[in-house]
Formats: sequence, C-alpha cells, structure tokens
Amino acid sequence: MAVDPISLAIVFLVKSASSWLPALGETLLNSDVEAGQKSLFGWFLRWQKRREQVLHLQRALGKAAVRGVSSFRTPPERDQFRDILSVLAQPGFHNEELRREALRLFTLSDAPDLQALSDIYNRARRVQTLAQPQPSVIVDATLYLSAFFSALFNELYNDEVFGDQVRQVLDARAAKTTQERLPQIAEGIQDLAAGMRQLLQTMAPDYTAQQFEQDVTTYLSYVERTYDSLKLPRVIPEELGDQDAELEAIFVPQHILLLDAVQSRKQEYDSVASLLQSSPYVVLLGGPGTGK
Repeated sequence: MAVDPISLAIVFLVKSASSWLPALGETLLNSDVEAGQKSLFGWFLRWQKRREQVLHLQRALGKAAVRGVSSFRTPPERDQFRDILSVLAQPGFHNEELRREALRLFTLSDAPDLQALSDIYNRARRVQTLAQPQPSVIVDATLYLSAFFSALFNELYNDEVFGDQVRQVLDARAAKTTQERLPQIAEGIQDLAAGMRQLLQTMAPDYTAQQFEQDVTTYLSYVERTYDSLKLPRVIPEELGDQDAELEAIFVPQHILLLDAVQSRKQEYDSVASLLQSSPYVVLLGGPGTGK
C-alpha cells in the first residue's frame, strides 16, 4: 500500500516535537517549577510538565502542517512544502537554527525576515545533500515557511498550555513597538498641530484656540443628542409615556463564532477584534441585519 509522502512527513514532524522545546523555550517558556526543587518530587514535576508540553506541541505541529499544506494545490508546491517539513523534523545545527530563528521572528517581530529564514533552510538542505552527486538547488522558501509557521503560531496561541505565554510575548512586543514609535507619533502630532495653526492663521486669522475648543464641544454635544437614541414613529401619544429608545438598549453585541473546517471545531469570540488577533484572514458571514 502506497503511503502519502505528505502524511509521512507530518508523522516525522510530530515525532520531532521534543527537539522543538529548546527553541521554543528561548522564546516563550518560563519555568513553571519553583527554583530549588531538586528532590525526586521536583524532578517528577519537571518531567510531567515537559511531557505535557511535548504532547501539546505534537498536536500543534500536526495541525499546523495540515493547515499549511492546504494552501498549496499543485504537486510541485506540495512537494516543496513536504521538503520544508522534512528539514524542520530532522536534527542538525542548521535545522535547529531554522526552528529557533523562525519561532523567534514570528513571535518577536512585526515583520519577520522571511528571506533570512529561506537562506537558513537552503543551508540545511545543502548540508543534507553533500553526499549526492547533484548539488542542492537554491529555492525561495519564504511562502512555504510563512504558511507553516503562521499556522503553528496560531495553534500555539489557542493552545491551553502555550496560549498564555504566547499572549504575554505579544503584549511585550506590542508595548516595545509602541514605546519605539512614541517619538514618531509625537513628532507627527506636532507637525499636524503646526499645520493646523498655519492653516487657521491663513484662512481665519481671527479664529482663536479657545473658539476652536468651544466649537468642538458644541459639535460633540450635537452628535450625542442626535444619535444617542432611536427616533421611533409615535403610535401612542407621547404624554402616555412613549419615549425614544436609547441605542444601547436596542442594539446588542455581535455574536461571533469561528467555524474552522480544517480542525472541525467551533470557537466563540467576544468581538471581531479578538477574532482577528488569532485569525487575521477570515470570511465574515451572517444574515441580513446582523451587522456585517
């Protein structure tokens, strides 16, 4: 009976989960065992925690491989993706470097350097094919690496073991990015304010900052009065208690449910924003009047 090469590559990838833990540990994991627990019980706790991590990582790797390969339809593309999985599953210096650098870039960088990952992949392939008569051909692996590691990162984000740690890393990355961009934001605000002052001085030299603030306050009050409630046609005379309905009492929050055909599961989200954080590419479906 013939074995699907893709399925075989996924099997070897899942079996290599324990070799991913060192690379993952440099990016995500913190010790969950109190320092100084060198007794037999402490060793057992560490062994139990590692076993749990390996099992969850195996599941994440398998699902990420299935989701990644579904992006490619032609046999050459699927063969190249299979080769990516084979390289990631094998031991070796460059293989470990590829796993470690990919995990680091996809968690700590807003724009991962996929070309650098592709170069590492080609180095790993070159080492593996040294004994072959034909040298390995340099390929652009950016699309395949992005498909796999994006899917893997999504699986780790939603995993009950790794999810909290992934979110902590994302929060730290967002805080760092915001801190780095604050000078640019402040400079942009200053330029905008200077432009507004210059425009006002040119168009309305007598228009003061106090008048501007007063006009903004008046406008906001108008918007609140106009759109705070829903104007309903009067059926009962107003003096009998019929009043306009407040919008907050009529419109309810959207109920969002993610239907994942690959994983055959459903997951609820509080808002569209939280859905897009874990699944940035979705098709929003709903009947008329659901607020799409």
